[in-house]
Amino acid sequence: MKRKTILSILVVCILVPSLAFASVSFEGSVVSKNSTAVMASFGGVVSSVEVQAGDIVEAGDVLAEVITTKVYATTAGEITGVFGQTGDYVDNVVDRYGAVLYITPERKYTITADISRGYNEGANIYVHLGETVYLRSYALSIGNTGTGVITAVDGDEFTVETTQGEFWVGETISVYRDSEYTTSTRIGRGELSRVDEIAMSGSGSIIAMYVEDGDTVERGQLLYETVSGELDNLTADGNELKFTAAGIVESIEVSAGTSVEKGALVATVCSTDTMQVLVEINEYDLADVHVGDEVYLSFNFDDSGSSTIVGTVEMISDISFSSDSSDVSYYVYVDFVPTDDIRLGMTVLMETMDDETALESGV
Repeated sequence: MKRKTILSILVVCILVPSLAFASVSFEGSVVSKNSTAVMASFGGVVSSVEVQAGDIVEAGDVLAEVITTKVYATTAGEITGVFGQTGDYVDNVVDRYGAVLYITPERKYTITADISRGYNEGANIYVHLGETVYLRSYALSIGNTGTGVITAVDGDEFTVETTQGEFWVGETISVYRDSEYTTSTRIGRGELSRVDEIAMSGSGSIIAMYVEDGDTVERGQLLYETVSGELDNLTADGNELKFTAAGIVESIEVSAGTSVEKGALVATVCSTDTMQVLVEINEYDLADVHVGDEVYLSFNFDDSGSSTIVGTVEMISDISFSSDSSDVSYYVYVDFVPTDDIRLGMTVLMETMDDETALESGV
C-alpha cells in the first residue's frame, strides 16, 4: 500500500508539472483619485479664463475674472455718508442705512416759488424750464444772493434749484430775470429748503470702494463696484475667481461670456499626489488580480522603461460593465506615487508580478 501511494503522488506531479503563477499585463490610464471642486465665491458674467485643463496651479492662482457692476455718481456733489464697506452685501446695508452712501448735490437748495408773488407784468407770467434766474433774500438786511435754474413748472408755481450762493434754510427768496435785481424782472418769490441727499445703492456685494466721506465727486464718477451674491466672511479680493487647492486642473466649467452664480462649480483640481491608474479587466482575468497585490506600472511615454514603478491594487469594482452583450468587465484601481513626469490621461501598462517576484517583495 505504501508503494502505491507514493506512485500516485508521482503521477500527480507528472500530470501537473507546475502551479506557479505567471505575470499578466493590462492596459490602463492615469485618472484622478480625489478631485477638489472649486466653487464660485461670487457670481457674475465671466470676462476671461486664465487657465486650461492640464495646467498645474497653486491655491490662490487666478482661475477667471468676472465683470463687475459699476456704480457711478448720478449728480455732482459731496459724499456725506459712506455706510457700505468692501465685502458688504448691499441689501443688508440698505436695509439698515437706506443706502450704501449719500451724495449732497452741488445744487444744495431748492425754492418753491409762486408767479403771483412776482412783479405784475405780462412778461413775468410765463417762466421756462431750464431758465437761469437770479436770487436774493427777501429780507434785504440778510443780503444773500445767488443764481439758480428753473427745474419744474406747475401752474402758478415753479421750482428753482440753486447753482451759486449760500442761503438760510427757510428764508424767503425773490427770483429775478435780471442780475441787477430790477423790480420789474421779479418773476416770483418763495421759501428756500434744503435739497435731499441722493441715495446710492445697487445690488450684490461690494468688492471695491473708491470714495470716502467728504470727497467731492463729479456726475458720472465711479463710486464703487459690486458682484452678485453675498461674499463669504464679508471679505473681498477683487473680481477674480481663484483656485482653493493646488494640483492639476482636471476640468474648467466656465468660459468667457458665461454667467455664473455664487456656489456654482467652476473647475475641478486633481492633487498631484492622489492619482490612480484605472484598468479595465475581463471577468476571466479576475483570478489574476486581487486587492492588495503589488503590480508594475509602465508608462508608455517612456520606452526605456525607466519610469516603471510599483503600484498597489486599491480596489476592484463590485459591479461589472459591458461594452457589448458578450464582454463583461470590471474596473481595477491602482494606487501609486506619481513623479513629476506623470500627467492625467497618460496610458499605462499594468503588469502583475509572477510568483517569484511576489515572494521576494513579500506579497
